[in-house]
Amino acid sequence: MMTSPAVQLATCAKWEVEQRRRFYPRWVENRRITQAFADEQTAIIDRIARGYRAKTLAEAAKCDLGGGDASSAN
Repeated sequence: MMTSPAVQLATCAKWEVEQRRRFYPRWVENRRITQAFADEQTAIIDRIARGYRAKTLAEAAKCDLGGGDASSAN
């Protein structure tokens, strides 16, 4: 079964949040970026990830109402 674009985008955005949380502290420590920049950019991509996740949940609910299989949205 093909994964919906919203699921793909949610997965990608979640991965990006994880990467920023992993690497940004070191970058701040090494003065590549400021803490304010790290916080702002992480918050932005986190909002994007949450938005796409909400969209996947809405798509899953729509499938449930239509009798479809929503298991692929998780």
